[in-house]
Amino acid sequence: MMNPFAKLFRARDKPRDAVSDAPSIFFGTSGAGKSVTPTSAMRLSAVYACVRVIAETIASLPLNVYEITPDGSRKATDHPLYRLLHDEPNGEMTSFVWRETMLTHLLLWGNSYTQVIRSGRNGILALYPLLPDKMDVDRDSAGNLTYEYTATGGQTYSLTPVYDVLHIPGLGFDGVLGYSPIAFEKNAVGLGLATEEYTSVYMPQMAKGKKAMLFGDMSYYWIADRQGRSFKRLNELFAATGQVGFLASERVDGKLILPEAIKVLAMKNS
Repeated sequence: MMNPFAKLFRARDKPRDAVSDAPSIFFGTSGAGKSVTPTSAMRLSAVYACVRVIAETIASLPLNVYEITPDGSRKATDHPLYRLLHDEPNGEMTSFVWRETMLTHLLLWGNSYTQVIRSGRNGILALYPLLPDKMDVDRDSAGNLTYEYTATGGQTYSLTPVYDVLHIPGLGFDGVLGYSPIAFEKNAVGLGLATEEYTSVYMPQMAKGKKAMLFGDMSYYWIADRQGRSFKRLNELFAATGQVGFLASERVDGKLILPEAIKVLAMKNS
């Protein structure tokens, strides 16, 4: 008798559907109108500080190779991978710099890739980090994972999983590709970028000797309207994002009736 569930349930050891589009979605223009990418996000001081602290802290942890002996485990300092992982993965960077770079890629793009350079005898000679935005991960007709890397000059190289490339994915939904935390929090990062840009343009610089703070009884400081409120509709500025902006202005004037009621503090000259 034919199993009626045979067509509904099948093994997933060789899936034939494509991997998720995790690296390509969610990046773009945020709700605040700022373009958010891993590179632009690093211009936000909070993002830069978080990525730096996490990457440098984890990269500073010891990375050793151990072997199991009858007396317990011990450092395998004579193992060929010990020098690569603990000291120098390649001739251009230390183990700390390599791991820091990999963690930075993981935190910004959600994936980190390392190219494995092998000898003719299949021994591992070096490990080089690869840029996540240059890597394309997919499946072939047989369901096997494929990795294609586009170099700076535009050449495309096919890399064999595990043998040619070490892929460490972050949090994801398919177990193959990780999702970028920056992409998921695009609106929050975009709002931060817009806030820093706005405040840096319109916030005055406090020079030495300038009056910076007032305190006292503000009821003796009278404020009067000099001009009514005006509103300007900004159609073209936000047309690309399908939004409309408004600019409001109001002119007022003030006068201190009792000077003794308020104390003025100025910026220190030295």
